[in-house]
Formats: sequence, structure tokens, C-alpha cells
Amino acid sequence: MSFLIISGTNRPHSLSLKLANICKDIMGSQNLTVPAHGLNEFCPDLSNPAYFNSENWTKSMFDYQDQFIIPTEKFIMILPEYNGSFPGILKLWMDVLSLRQRDQCFSFKKLALIGISEGKHSNIRGLEHFSGVSRYFQMISFPKTVYLPEIQEVIENWSLTNPIGTRLQIFLDDFRKF
Repeated sequence: MSFLIISGTNRPHSLSLKLANICKDIMGSQNLTVPAHGLNEFCPDLSNPAYFNSENWTKSMFDYQDQFIIPTEKFIMILPEYNGSFPGILKLWMDVLSLRQRDQCFSFKKLALIGISEGKHSNIRGLEHFSGVSRYFQMISFPKTVYLPEIQEVIENWSLTNPIGTRLQIFLDDFRKF
């Protein structure tokens, strides 16, 4: 079973990426090797309109899709709140990747969502918006969701033994079994 953790933003050193690496470590403690990627790693020129034709893709884009996206059976996506929703770069990432071998990229693959925010609402609305996008791509959503408000504080005080750490461990373990 292959997993891939996606930090749903292209901002380098984001809290989403820090949380993605925490999830990677938790799953590593369950003897799973799970890569965690930020969207900034995919392609610095992702927003180049030429990429909406896969004939213009770089070799690294083909390699990324072939090595990470197509073999992945289960995606864990961490979505920070951006302007009351999820980052547009995530939708663009999915749109571009779906141009070539669309069915092999996302269709009928399992998806777990983690919503984070600096405030108190944990990107509830953004996860609802993204659920519609993922259904369009025919992804299968895990029925549980983790919402993490005040993510800066969560990261600064991170511990597997606190209630949030325990909740995240249970969530990832349940998704592994899904």
C-alpha cells in the first residue's frame, strides 16, 4: 500500500509542511515509509500556462507523476486556510496532473484530509470546498477528518502524548486500515 502526504501549499517552510513531516514521522513509527511533499517541490513554474498541455512538461514533471502520483493509492492532504478556503495552487496542481493519465492519478484513490488554520476554525470551509473537487476527480474520501486550529501553537507544543498528538496518531492509523 503506497501513501503520499501532500502539504497543500507552495509556500516554503510552511506550517502545513511541518505538519506533513510530523505525519510522515508518525507513519514511520508504524513501519511505513511515506513521502511528504510540499507543492513547491513539484515544479517552481507550475503556474506556467504552457503546462496545461502535457507536451510542454519538463522531464521532472513526468518523473514526479510517474514516481509519486500514479503509484500512490492513498493521499493524505493537509490544507491550510487561505482566504476562507484552500490554496488555489492545490487545485492547479491537480488540474495540471490530470492532463496526462488522468484516471491513473486520482480516480478511485483514497483521500484523508487534515484542515489547519492560524485561527479557531481549522479550515472547515476549505475542506468542504476541496471535498467537492476531490469528488470531481473521483477520489474516495475517508469519513474522518482532523481539524487543527491555532496550528502555530500546535506545532510549537507538539508531542505525541498530548491529546492532539494522540488524535492524529489514531486518525493516521485508522486511515492506514481504510
